[in-house]
Amino acid sequence: MTKMLLALSVIFIALGVYSCTEVVALDEANIDYSFFVAGHVYGHPQIDHLGIHPALRNHFPKLQESNSMKFGIFTGDIVRTALASQWNFVDAQIDTLGLPVYFAAGNQDVIDRPLYESRYGSTYYSWKESADLFVVLDPNLDSWNISREQRQYN
Repeated sequence: MTKMLLALSVIFIALGVYSCTEVVALDEANIDYSFFVAGHVYGHPQIDHLGIHPALRNHFPKLQESNSMKFGIFTGDIVRTALASQWNFVDAQIDTLGLPVYFAAGNQDVIDRPLYESRYGSTYYSWKESADLFVVLDPNLDSWNISREQRQYN
């Protein structure tokens, strides 16, 4: 049983890694809207480069071509070092995308929590898109627990 779970975990991880590097063509005729999700967008922790990882930036034109694409979500570790200069660079790159991008703060992003919150607001929030509710939580606040306050959605 343990070997089977380990094998399934490896398969899901491999699929997750593969899916993070692919942009799938959509049949937009039957879609209200679409969005993209990307995590660890600064790239590999041992490679020091500024801003969004080039492999993700290379997909910006495909994302822009989609008529149904409404927004993106970056799921943490957006910057390698939480400095204003790093955030300025990322913000400028996001501006070239021309779509709103929501952040789910990762541990790297909130090393300087006051800086992050002064720029982007609360690290947990929700919003509605059409009839859908999106909820972003911050496990960094309470030792990887979701505190009671975060469970009160707007």
